[in-house]
Amino acid sequence: MASFLRPDRFFIVQSSALHGDGVFAAEPQQVRDEEPLWEETPNLFLQSVENRADALICANCHGFVGTLGTQLDVLHKKVSREDTEQLATRAMQPQGSEDEVLSKGIVFCEQECGEMYCSPACAREHWNRSHCLLCTGSMVEDEPLVNFKMHAIKTNEIFLMVADHFAEICTRVDAAVGEVEDENQKKQYAEAAAREATQPYATFVRNLWWDVALPHEGEDPRELAESLINLVNESWNYLNIALCLEQRGLAEYLSVEYMSRTIGMFEQNNVGVRLQSPLADKVGMLEPGEEQVKTWSTAVEQIAATLPPPMECMECEDEEEEEESGDPAYDAMFRVLEEYGDTTIFPPVDGAAFYLKICKINHSCEPNVRVEYKHGNTSAVEGERRARNLIAYVKVGPF
Repeated sequence: MASFLRPDRFFIVQSSALHGDGVFAAEPQQVRDEEPLWEETPNLFLQSVENRADALICANCHGFVGTLGTQLDVLHKKVSREDTEQLATRAMQPQGSEDEVLSKGIVFCEQECGEMYCSPACAREHWNRSHCLLCTGSMVEDEPLVNFKMHAIKTNEIFLMVADHFAEICTRVDAAVGEVEDENQKKQYAEAAAREATQPYATFVRNLWWDVALPHEGEDPRELAESLINLVNESWNYLNIALCLEQRGLAEYLSVEYMSRTIGMFEQNNVGVRLQSPLADKVGMLEPGEEQVKTWSTAVEQIAATLPPPMECMECEDEEEEEESGDPAYDAMFRVLEEYGDTTIFPPVDGAAFYLKICKINHSCEPNVRVEYKHGNTSAVEGERRARNLIAYVKVGPF
């Protein structure tokens, strides 16, 4: 959903000369430099599987959960994402005044699949939208949904985003069909609900995945296409059984081709997301001599101790050393951050998101707007110079 900071009439979605729909400023002279234009919640969001272990966020609103101490404990390896009881307990017991609260506790999926939320409301919303069909908490190995997710993790995480899209369509179809018993009427309701659920995606470029995927240098394009075709077929077969697509009358609608075109749409339109850790925000606000500096300096060193040694940088040897602040703990902390990199010490949220409006902004390496991901669940679009055709580089900030 988009929330316009300027009146909706200022921005038009219409056919673009480049491809598919584009977003245009109806009155470009009204757009001022650096002016926020609109905020938008992603329709689909995927946190990378590897990143889930380091950045604890709500599976529904995608904001950080728990407390700063909870996030630190995970990076210190004192507790893991799988230790749900410990995490829930620690999140409800802030450790002193320095431990800032990010959410009112951590709520876990009642089926014990490991999904976490910032509140019961977010847990219910996610369950009703799609998680009710994608939860593996009560399942055993070798069930179709478990096999699907393992296949996605081993091959390409984009299948997980596709599953979220498919599951949401299924829940909307189920709600539309309800208690209808007549098979013909049930089919009509199902098809109408599926059309309504997929309509917002219909005006994006929806090429087949194997037609848009670029081979690596020296890779045979035909072999790449064949491998992607096989991957989609394998993934669809698992998902077809897991979501009971045939029983729902959706196997032809949500077909192998639909899955491939959806992945192609994601590949061409998704935006990468990086949201800075609140731990990095906290450290960035510290000043030399503050009481908290020693605590945070120790925390940074403890995180570094859990990581492999950083690679040596030959260019860094020639750089001039920064002037010390006079606070040994402060200087030691920032030496570690510089040596390892602040995003290595405090991993940001890393993933991909699909927006119904932002993803229709045409891409360019010479953009006139920028998209900045903020506070977990919205991106603010800001104008940089007056132009009718809004274009943005594909990366999502902060810059």
